[in-house]
Amino acid sequence: MNRRGAQSMKKPKAVLFDLDDTIIDRRLTLGKYTLQLAADYAYALTSLSAEQLGARIVQQDAKGYKPRDQFINDLMRTIPWSAPVTCDELRSHWFQHYPISSVVAEGAREVMEQLASEHLMLGIVTNGVTVIQHTKIDWLGIRSMMKTVIVSEEAGLRKPDRGIFAIALREMNVQPEEVWFVGDHPVNDMIGAREAGLTPVWLRGKHQWPEDVTEPSIQIDHWLELLNLLRGEG
Repeated sequence: MNRRGAQSMKKPKAVLFDLDDTIIDRRLTLGKYTLQLAADYAYALTSLSAEQLGARIVQQDAKGYKPRDQFINDLMRTIPWSAPVTCDELRSHWFQHYPISSVVAEGAREVMEQLASEHLMLGIVTNGVTVIQHTKIDWLGIRSMMKTVIVSEEAGLRKPDRGIFAIALREMNVQPEEVWFVGDHPVNDMIGAREAGLTPVWLRGKHQWPEDVTEPSIQIDHWLELLNLLRGEG
Protein backbone atom coordinates (compact mmCIF):
# COMPACT_ATOMS: atom_id res chain seq x y z
CA MET A 1 0.00 0.00 0.00
CA ASN A 2 1.21 3.49 -0.85
CA ARG A 3 0.89 5.72 2.22
CA ARG A 4 3.14 8.57 1.26
CA GLY A 5 2.09 11.56 3.34
CA ALA A 6 -0.99 9.84 4.74
CA GLN A 7 0.27 9.72 8.29
CA SER A 8 0.91 13.47 8.39
CA MET A 9 -2.52 14.37 6.99
CA LYS A 10 -5.19 15.75 9.27
CA LYS A 11 -8.10 13.38 9.80
CA PRO A 12 -10.98 14.44 7.52
CA LYS A 13 -14.40 15.51 8.70
CA ALA A 14 -16.07 13.53 5.93
CA VAL A 15 -15.40 10.70 3.49
CA LEU A 16 -17.16 10.41 0.16
CA PHE A 17 -17.29 7.18 -1.82
CA ASP A 18 -17.85 6.07 -5.37
CA LEU A 19 -20.49 3.33 -5.63
CA ASP A 20 -19.77 0.82 -8.42
CA ASP A 21 -16.52 -1.14 -8.05
CA THR A 22 -15.86 0.69 -4.79
CA ILE A 23 -18.72 0.03 -2.36
CA ILE A 24 -20.16 -2.55 -4.73
CA ASP A 25 -18.15 -5.53 -5.98
CA ARG A 26 -19.10 -5.44 -9.66
CA ARG A 27 -17.58 -8.84 -10.45
CA LEU A 28 -19.67 -10.62 -7.82
CA THR A 29 -22.73 -8.58 -8.73
CA LEU A 30 -22.47 -9.58 -12.39
CA GLY A 31 -22.05 -13.19 -11.31
CA LYS A 32 -25.21 -13.04 -9.22
CA TYR A 33 -27.13 -11.39 -12.05
CA THR A 34 -25.91 -14.05 -14.49
CA LEU A 35 -27.46 -16.79 -12.36
CA GLN A 36 -30.76 -14.90 -12.32
CA LEU A 37 -30.75 -14.47 -16.10
CA ALA A 38 -29.80 -18.10 -16.63
CA ALA A 39 -32.67 -19.25 -14.41
CA ASP A 40 -35.31 -16.93 -15.85
CA TYR A 41 -34.40 -17.67 -19.48
CA ALA A 42 -33.30 -21.30 -19.18
CA TYR A 43 -35.66 -22.22 -22.03
CA ALA A 44 -33.84 -19.81 -24.37
CA LEU A 45 -30.27 -20.44 -23.19
CA THR A 46 -29.97 -24.15 -23.83
CA SER A 47 -26.69 -23.83 -25.76
CA LEU A 48 -24.80 -21.87 -23.07
CA SER A 49 -23.65 -22.81 -19.60
CA ALA A 50 -23.97 -20.23 -16.82
CA GLU A 51 -20.20 -19.82 -16.95
CA GLN A 52 -20.25 -19.10 -20.68
CA LEU A 53 -23.15 -16.70 -20.27
CA GLY A 54 -21.32 -14.89 -17.48
CA ALA A 55 -18.22 -14.48 -19.62
CA ARG A 56 -20.26 -12.85 -22.39
CA ILE A 57 -21.97 -10.51 -19.95
CA VAL A 58 -18.63 -9.42 -18.47
CA GLN A 59 -17.15 -8.91 -21.93
CA GLN A 60 -20.01 -6.75 -23.15
CA ASP A 61 -20.42 -4.87 -19.86
CA ALA A 62 -17.00 -3.18 -20.26
CA LYS A 63 -16.81 -2.57 -16.49
CA GLY A 64 -20.01 -0.56 -16.68
CA TYR A 65 -18.59 2.15 -18.94
CA LYS A 66 -20.52 1.15 -22.07
CA PRO A 67 -23.89 2.95 -22.48
CA ARG A 68 -26.56 0.58 -21.24
CA ASP A 69 -28.61 0.55 -24.45
CA GLN A 70 -25.48 -0.37 -26.40
CA PHE A 71 -24.61 -3.00 -23.78
CA ILE A 72 -28.05 -4.58 -24.08
CA ASN A 73 -27.93 -4.55 -27.87
CA ASP A 74 -24.43 -6.04 -27.95
CA LEU A 75 -25.33 -8.68 -25.39
CA MET A 76 -28.45 -9.56 -27.33
CA ARG A 77 -26.37 -10.20 -30.45
CA THR A 78 -23.64 -12.20 -28.74
CA ILE A 79 -25.98 -14.69 -27.07
CA PRO A 80 -27.10 -17.65 -29.24
CA TRP A 81 -30.73 -17.66 -28.15
CA SER A 82 -32.52 -20.96 -28.73
CA ALA A 83 -35.96 -19.33 -28.38
CA PRO A 84 -37.26 -15.84 -29.24
CA VAL A 85 -36.21 -13.09 -26.79
CA THR A 86 -36.48 -9.38 -27.57
CA CYS A 87 -34.17 -6.50 -26.69
CA ASP A 88 -36.98 -4.95 -24.68
CA GLU A 89 -37.32 -8.13 -22.62
CA LEU A 90 -33.58 -8.28 -21.95
CA ARG A 91 -33.45 -4.58 -21.11
CA SER A 92 -36.35 -4.88 -18.66
CA HIS A 93 -34.74 -7.91 -17.03
CA TRP A 94 -31.43 -6.06 -16.60
CA PHE A 95 -32.94 -2.94 -15.06
CA GLN A 96 -35.18 -4.97 -12.79
CA HIS A 97 -32.70 -7.55 -11.55
CA TYR A 98 -29.21 -6.08 -11.85
CA PRO A 99 -29.62 -3.43 -9.10
CA ILE A 100 -30.95 -6.00 -6.62
CA SER A 101 -28.09 -8.34 -7.49
CA SER A 102 -25.68 -5.85 -5.90
CA VAL A 103 -23.04 -7.36 -3.62
CA VAL A 104 -21.13 -5.16 -1.20
CA ALA A 105 -17.33 -5.26 -1.50
CA GLU A 106 -15.44 -7.23 1.11
CA GLY A 107 -14.97 -5.15 4.24
CA ALA A 108 -16.91 -2.14 2.94
CA ARG A 109 -19.97 -2.43 5.15
CA GLU A 110 -17.96 -3.06 8.29
CA VAL A 111 -15.62 -0.13 7.64
CA MET A 112 -18.44 2.29 6.85
CA GLU A 113 -20.35 1.22 9.95
CA GLN A 114 -17.27 1.78 12.07
CA LEU A 115 -16.56 5.20 10.56
CA ALA A 116 -20.18 6.24 11.08
CA SER A 117 -20.01 5.12 14.70
CA GLU A 118 -16.97 7.36 15.12
CA HIS A 119 -19.08 10.32 13.90
CA LEU A 120 -17.33 10.75 10.56
CA MET A 121 -19.73 12.06 7.93
CA LEU A 122 -20.13 9.72 4.94
CA GLY A 123 -21.58 10.19 1.48
CA ILE A 124 -21.76 8.79 -2.04
CA VAL A 125 -21.07 10.51 -5.36
CA THR A 126 -21.83 8.22 -8.29
CA ASN A 127 -22.39 8.39 -12.01
CA GLY A 128 -25.42 6.55 -13.26
CA VAL A 129 -29.18 6.37 -13.70
CA THR A 130 -31.02 7.83 -10.73
CA VAL A 131 -33.47 5.01 -10.03
CA ILE A 132 -30.85 2.30 -10.59
CA GLN A 133 -28.22 3.80 -8.28
CA HIS A 134 -30.72 4.56 -5.53
CA THR A 135 -32.12 1.03 -5.79
CA LYS A 136 -28.62 -0.40 -5.29
CA ILE A 137 -28.04 1.75 -2.21
CA ASP A 138 -31.37 0.78 -0.67
CA TRP A 139 -30.87 -2.90 -1.52
CA LEU A 140 -27.53 -2.88 0.28
CA GLY A 141 -29.10 -1.15 3.29
CA ILE A 142 -26.45 1.55 3.58
CA ARG A 143 -28.49 4.72 3.05
CA SER A 144 -28.89 5.42 6.77
CA MET A 145 -25.12 5.83 7.08
CA MET A 146 -24.96 8.48 4.37
CA LYS A 147 -25.17 12.20 4.98
CA THR A 148 -25.59 12.74 1.25
CA VAL A 149 -26.09 10.71 -1.94
CA ILE A 150 -25.42 12.44 -5.27
CA VAL A 151 -26.30 10.64 -8.52
CA SER A 152 -25.15 12.17 -11.78
CA GLU A 153 -28.46 11.91 -13.65
CA GLU A 154 -30.41 13.86 -11.05
CA ALA A 155 -27.53 16.25 -10.40
CA GLY A 156 -27.15 17.08 -14.08
CA LEU A 157 -23.37 16.66 -13.77
CA ARG A 158 -21.06 13.68 -14.10
CA LYS A 159 -17.74 12.88 -12.53
CA PRO A 160 -15.04 14.04 -13.14
CA ASP A 161 -16.82 17.44 -13.29
CA ARG A 162 -15.82 19.23 -10.10
CA GLY A 163 -19.36 20.56 -9.83
CA ILE A 164 -20.80 17.23 -8.77
CA PHE A 165 -18.33 17.06 -5.89
CA ALA A 166 -19.24 20.63 -4.94
CA ILE A 167 -22.89 19.62 -4.55
CA ALA A 168 -21.91 16.97 -2.01
CA LEU A 169 -19.70 19.42 -0.12
CA ARG A 170 -22.55 21.92 0.17
CA GLU A 171 -24.95 19.28 1.43
CA MET A 172 -22.42 18.16 4.06
CA ASN A 173 -21.40 21.73 4.92
CA VAL A 174 -17.68 20.99 4.66
CA GLN A 175 -14.72 22.45 2.82
CA PRO A 176 -12.90 20.46 0.11
CA GLU A 177 -9.72 20.12 2.21
CA GLU A 178 -11.80 18.47 4.95
CA VAL A 179 -12.93 15.58 2.74
CA TRP A 180 -11.39 12.36 1.42
CA PHE A 181 -12.83 10.72 -1.69
CA VAL A 182 -12.48 6.95 -2.13
CA GLY A 183 -12.91 5.49 -5.60
CA ASP A 184 -11.54 3.08 -8.18
CA HIS A 185 -11.48 5.08 -11.42
CA PRO A 186 -8.35 7.16 -12.12
CA VAL A 187 -10.13 9.91 -14.09
CA ASN A 188 -13.70 10.04 -12.84
CA ASP A 189 -12.86 9.51 -9.19
CA MET A 190 -9.25 10.41 -8.50
CA ILE A 191 -8.53 13.23 -10.93
CA GLY A 192 -12.06 14.55 -10.51
CA ALA A 193 -11.77 14.64 -6.72
CA ARG A 194 -8.31 16.17 -6.83
CA GLU A 195 -9.44 18.91 -9.21
CA ALA A 196 -12.33 19.64 -6.83
CA GLY A 197 -9.89 20.08 -3.93
CA LEU A 198 -10.63 16.81 -2.13
CA THR A 199 -8.01 14.31 -1.01
CA PRO A 200 -8.23 11.33 -3.39
CA VAL A 201 -7.85 7.80 -2.05
CA TRP A 202 -7.35 5.29 -4.84
CA LEU A 203 -8.82 1.81 -4.39
CA ARG A 204 -6.50 -0.06 -6.72
CA GLY A 205 -7.04 -3.16 -8.80
CA LYS A 206 -9.83 -2.16 -11.20
CA HIS A 207 -8.10 0.19 -13.65
CA GLN A 208 -4.59 1.03 -14.79
CA TRP A 209 -3.32 4.45 -13.81
CA PRO A 210 -2.61 6.81 -16.77
CA GLU A 211 1.14 7.01 -17.35
CA ASP A 212 1.23 10.78 -17.81
CA VAL A 213 -0.62 11.66 -14.59
CA THR A 214 0.75 11.78 -11.04
CA GLU A 215 -0.70 9.04 -8.86
CA PRO A 216 -2.53 9.87 -5.61
CA SER A 217 -0.39 9.85 -2.50
CA ILE A 218 -2.90 7.62 -0.71
CA GLN A 219 -3.60 4.23 -2.26
CA ILE A 220 -5.28 1.17 -0.79
CA ASP A 221 -5.93 -2.40 -1.92
CA HIS A 222 -8.58 -3.26 0.68
CA TRP A 223 -11.21 -1.41 2.67
CA LEU A 224 -9.61 -2.27 6.03
CA GLU A 225 -6.55 -0.26 5.01
CA LEU A 226 -8.78 2.82 4.79
CA LEU A 227 -9.90 2.31 8.38
CA ASN A 228 -6.32 2.01 9.56
CA LEU A 229 -5.27 5.16 7.71
CA LEU A 230 -8.12 7.20 9.15
CA ARG A 231 -7.14 6.05 12.62
CA GLY A 232 -3.50 6.88 11.98
CA GLU A 233 -2.48 3.26 12.45
CA GLY A 234 0.42 1.36 10.86
